[in-house]
Amino acid sequence: MRKLIPMIVLAAAIFYSCKPKEKQPPVSQKKMELVIWDMMRADVYTSQFLRKDSSINDTLENIRLQQKIFNQYKISKKDFEESYAYYLSKPDIMKAILDSILARQSRVNQNLKTLEPL
Repeated sequence: MRKLIPMIVLAAAIFYSCKPKEKQPPVSQKKMELVIWDMMRADVYTSQFLRKDSSINDTLENIRLQQKIFNQYKISKKDFEESYAYYLSKPDIMKAILDSILARQSRVNQNLKTLEPL
């Protein structure tokens, strides 16, 4: 009986340590924040500025800019999509990402207000 209890404790410890851990997304939370920030800026650029120029296909330009962003952060579109789906399934983490992006945009707006006109 004395040998049985330590064996049960050891077996339980091994069992719980082998429990599968939650799969982490390919893109970290901090990097995802930066990627989404740049994607939003690219989207605004193509939809607000390039759309006015009929000689430029704004959809193709947006795709080109997205690929440039993926290359800059050394991630693939698949990595981005998997990570985006992961963070969407974790509302608390996604809220933190979006709150950080909103704070970043507020700082940009504040800096623009302090610039003197030409």
